[in-house]
Amino acid sequence: MNKAFIFDMDGVLINDEALWMKYEVTLFDELFGKEISAQIGDTVGVSSKTIIEKAKSLGFDKSVEDTFRKWDDVAF
Repeated sequence: MNKAFIFDMDGVLINDEALWMKYEVTLFDELFGKEISAQIGDTVGVSSKTIIEKAKSLGFDKSVEDTFRKWDDVAF
């Protein structure tokens, strides 16, 4: 039997945007700090790498690799 996980980040299969938006604030506060998190702005349709680059332009100083590790830990 074949098994698969389907990830739907655009709301077509499951309207998960409201849930993601709820946890995104907490995630960004934890990753970037509240000050930078508040300046990130709208992230709909924006890649995680672009979000991290935006945070770096606002003064975030951690590596992309470390940030993705923490992002994954929080997401799981």
